Amino acid sequence: APGYPPSTMCIPSSCTSDASCDSMQCELGFKPVECAVDEYRAACRSPEDTCASSSECELDGDCYPEPSGGPWSCMPMTIC
Repeated sequence: APGYPPSTMCIPSSCTSDASCDSMQCELGFKPVECAVDEYRAACRSPEDTCASSSECELDGDCYPEPSGGPWSCMPMTIC
């Protein structure tokens, strides 16, 4: 699991606790960005997720929630 952001910052979120999610967990996703501030997003886990952690992604990046509110999937690092 990723650590928390290195400083106080606002992050996009579709949940604030496990109670916000239908029988699943609210988790913090982390995606590195090569030339900018790394991305964080809090989102519910779902049965449609294609990964449970970034270790499942190999060279395909990090397990991160879809920005549109969709399932978590392996997302590549953003290259600028």
